[in-house]
Amino acid sequence: FRIMLKKIALTTLAASTLLMAANASALTGVYVNGQIGYADQSAKGELLSNGTSATDLTERTKRQGAWSTALGYNFDLDEAISFGAEFGYGYYGRTIWQAESGSVDGFAKIKQSAWTLLFTAGYHFDEMFGAYFKAGPAFGSSDVRGDNSFSFDGAVTDESYNKTLPMIVLGGTFNIMPELAVNLEWQHIFGAELTQEQPNRFQTVNAIMAGLTYTFEV
Repeated sequence: FRIMLKKIALTTLAASTLLMAANASALTGVYVNGQIGYADQSAKGELLSNGTSATDLTERTKRQGAWSTALGYNFDLDEAISFGAEFGYGYYGRTIWQAESGSVDGFAKIKQSAWTLLFTAGYHFDEMFGAYFKAGPAFGSSDVRGDNSFSFDGAVTDESYNKTLPMIVLGGTFNIMPELAVNLEWQHIFGAELTQEQPNRFQTVNAIMAGLTYTFEV
């Protein structure tokens, strides 16, 4: 009987040790992430002109749908701290800036997207909740399209402009199961407000995204 109890105790201890090890390394591995949300972009001043007069847009912010996806690798240094890196793509919507000058209407459509290379650091409060920070370069692209009534001062319409800009991300996670987590994050790309003199700059992006992350454990 004592031998049986000893075997049960050893088996329970071994199972507990394996379970703790599994929990500690549950987030280590390659992961895929998909998110949807919205992004804010801004312009300031007289953005559009027909060569003789312009409509003052003043300072405005426009919001539109956005999404992002990423492939990365996360390594748990211990039960609380993790590090990693990811390569991703984000689409931050198409802003339409409308201008009127007398009987002439005009508009500019500016579509923004970015490839991203971000380094990540995370902290696990427990097996379910965590927080993370990401930072790195965003290789942004602005596709500018204007109609025939209006033109940009200092730039040619119907062009694409590329710019590498810094990006940061703050977020939190909730683990549905060890390999699957819900996440909510704020993304910020350090762009610039568009003006009439410089309409070809990548607009500052503030995005709120929610999505799922699936980790393939190693």
